[in-house]
Amino acid sequence: METILPLWWVFLSGAIMGSFLNVCIYRIPRGESIVFPGSHCVSCGRPLPPAELIPIASYVIQQGKCRGCGEAVSIQYPLVEALTGAIFAGLYAFYGGISSDWAAAAAMAAFLIVIAIIDLHHKIIPNAVLLVALLPIAVWLGWKVHGANGDVSIILNSLLGAGFGAALLFAVFWFSNGGLGLGDVKFAFVFGLMLGWPGALWAMTLAALIGSVVGIAGMVAGKWTRKTEVPFGPFLAIGYFAVYLILGSRLGDILYSFLFLQ
Repeated sequence: METILPLWWVFLSGAIMGSFLNVCIYRIPRGESIVFPGSHCVSCGRPLPPAELIPIASYVIQQGKCRGCGEAVSIQYPLVEALTGAIFAGLYAFYGGISSDWAAAAAMAAFLIVIAIIDLHHKIIPNAVLLVALLPIAVWLGWKVHGANGDVSIILNSLLGAGFGAALLFAVFWFSNGGLGLGDVKFAFVFGLMLGWPGALWAMTLAALIGSVVGIAGMVAGKWTRKTEVPFGPFLAIGYFAVYLILGSRLGDILYSFLFLQ
């Protein structure tokens, strides 16, 4: 059953979620609680009143600075809020309303945003985020099996996709002497559960293609060299999310028929 809401309301809800994701992105790699203490300036520690916590708007009104100490606030904060809002609204349009499909995709996007940005900043994919992600994924799989009258082949397909992705990246990790992190291996397993087979294969292929293009562009621009360490997590996030949406659309049915049923 779908629930129809104003598009601006969905965007605002996503922006509010983005504000929370910013907290996760900053605190989780530092081993801090995402609940206590409340929101505060990371430079001077001043608690932020509600008027300074309005997604996107507070950053614009304060001209990107803390009202207490005057230190610059990272542009990441409004960007993550705007990105999350845009994704939530885009998914709303994609699925035609608020539904279980929308909720699953929105939750996946939220986790992927946190993982991608933490990996960009710290070159790690925290186990805590992946472990928490397993719970909604397990619920989602259970819901799919229930909707398919107990068809356990759905679980087997999910495990196949997860196992394939993890095994492939572990092989890359092993033979590249650490050129790829174990966090990427765990990522491939957790989110491979949502894609199954052959979705995980498509996602890894897309991630590798995007990573190659970005890497070549960085070298051509003179920003990177062949030895520059570029986190793979953001590319995995894009690949897995894009393929998840493709599999949930008519395009996915067409591709599957063309590749595997002919």
